[in-house]
Amino acid sequence: MTIQVFQILISISLISVFVTGYYRPIDPIREWITSKWISFFISREMYKTAEVAIVFNCSKCMAFVVSLVYTQNLIYAIISSILALLINKIINDASKDK
Repeated sequence: MTIQVFQILISISLISVFVTGYYRPIDPIREWITSKWISFFISREMYKTAEVAIVFNCSKCMAFVVSLVYTQNLIYAIISSILALLINKIINDASKDK
């Protein structure tokens, strides 16, 4: 893995954490897409496909899917997902009141 690939994976992880947890202007859009996705597949009794809506609300899942589509490499996608998990953990620990 080169430095450039690692920088791309970190960028994808940071953006996925930002989009799913901290960027509020897209919340109504994300909720609308999620509700439409779920209602569309539930009405057709495709319950497993409806569960894919979690990708829009989970930073780790979004980082995994975006990395997998962008790099087309499973290992890079897993690394990006782990980075998103670590970023979430660091943010949660830093923002705790002590």
